[in-house]
Amino acid sequence: MKNSFFILSATIFFLLYYSENICGQNPVCGNTESNHSKQTDVLDCSKSSDSWANIYKTKEHYTPGPDMPIKTLHVNLNIWQRSDGTGNLSNIPEHIARLEQIMEWVNMKYENVNPNANPPLTYPVESFTDSKIRIVLDSIYFYQDPSSDSSYYYGGYGYQTYGHNILLDNYIKNNFPERTRALNIHLTGSEWPGVGGYSDYGSIESFYRRNPDMADDPVHDWWFHLHWSHEIGHSFDLWHTYDIAWQQNCKLTYYDFLTDLYDINFPCTGYCDICLITDDNNNLMGGAGEGHITGLQMGIIHRSTMLRNLHNINYNLRDHVTGYTNTPYEVTQDETWDFSIKFYQDIIVKDGNTLTIQCEVQMVPNAKIIVEPGAELIIDGGIITNEYYYNIPWQGIQVWGNKNESQQPLQGQPLKQGKLVLKNDAIIENAIIAVDLWKPDGYSTTGGIVYADNATFSNNTKSVHAVHYRNFNPYFPEIEWNNFSNFKNCTFEITEDYLGNETFYKHVDLAHVAKF
Repeated sequence: MKNSFFILSATIFFLLYYSENICGQNPVCGNTESNHSKQTDVLDCSKSSDSWANIYKTKEHYTPGPDMPIKTLHVNLNIWQRSDGTGNLSNIPEHIARLEQIMEWVNMKYENVNPNANPPLTYPVESFTDSKIRIVLDSIYFYQDPSSDSSYYYGGYGYQTYGHNILLDNYIKNNFPERTRALNIHLTGSEWPGVGGYSDYGSIESFYRRNPDMADDPVHDWWFHLHWSHEIGHSFDLWHTYDIAWQQNCKLTYYDFLTDLYDINFPCTGYCDICLITDDNNNLMGGAGEGHITGLQMGIIHRSTMLRNLHNINYNLRDHVTGYTNTPYEVTQDETWDFSIKFYQDIIVKDGNTLTIQCEVQMVPNAKIIVEPGAELIIDGGIITNEYYYNIPWQGIQVWGNKNESQQPLQGQPLKQGKLVLKNDAIIENAIIAVDLWKPDGYSTTGGIVYADNATFSNNTKSVHAVHYRNFNPYFPEIEWNNFSNFKNCTFEITEDYLGNETFYKHVDLAHVAKF
């Protein structure tokens, strides 16, 4: 079975209210926040390291610099009709084209970010015109209500609406599990007057518009793109920007306080540290649902593409996100990763540094991990695996060495080979080559070392590959030594979960490796 870490989580609700009236040219008005319940913090692995507290938890680490990969959120639209096929948009070219247009507008909200209409007054802030997030529509699906009482089609009334999207999610999961790869947006009927929809528990539910009827008139289409852009923002872990009660909006010491949206020099008395200049703004998460996204909000967005959501944790939004860049992520200091993280680029552990993995690392298909000569990667009870959207193998770990150097350094000298240590039930799975003890096609880079004790190599096309290296006594090079790489109490397995994208031939491949 696939080895992964999962946690139980509390529920957080984001309810958005929109008036049916159209205010001038803006169809979004009068929305207020209701029933925001603070989540209970749930541990995902230990999250006790300095690396977590000082780097990877912080939104500042993820603001979109030039090396940030562009990432794509995949979305499905699910159109729920009554049992007779009425009551919503239909599967006809005209309606399909309108839905596709709405999603193109949503994408533009994230690709072309509007400037801030109400920036802090007393200091300048950095602004970004591209969040480096793209929204792509995977598919549009139509469903006729399978119930006898239209309970799937109607979103209910008042607080009965909370969780209605879970009913729809479960129907899709049980009948069309492949459709859960993308973030699901449901368009349903509603008996809840004045409410546009809400974001909750891993999906978005929106309510069909009337006055005029949406099926006959596209007047609501622009409104829907504002609404869905905002709700997707919640999926990315963003909160409303107009509610003074939330720590993100008014507590200067809160780790997600937005100094580039709220001016810290407007102090308040009572619960809040600062006063909002206005309780509305042109922010994506503001009451008007417009398009400004601050740099720190973009940091929160990108954090949620890599970590499990810290606030709206039921989403685990990263499962629906893809992307890759050739620019690697470099580990340039000793770090411990005791939290689950997903990478959209190669990871390079640089010479002289040690990376310790004690939780889960997900790698996109094109990505690999490189351990430079003189660097060390320790997988201590952790797991390195593939990501979930494509669910195909990742490239694996390359441990680079130096063919002309011993695996035993001279006294007082640093090791000249890369080193990989696996222990305490460490797992590497679903890789093309789990451990490659050289830089492929670079015969001068052989000699990398792997120590594996009580580790599992699961469903890899090849688990270990080593070529053309002779270890030797560093003081008497003519004396040949055994290769230091060692495997003890390890499991090499191919199970029914083998992805099958590559043909499996053997677990270990050795060529001209003396006394391995």
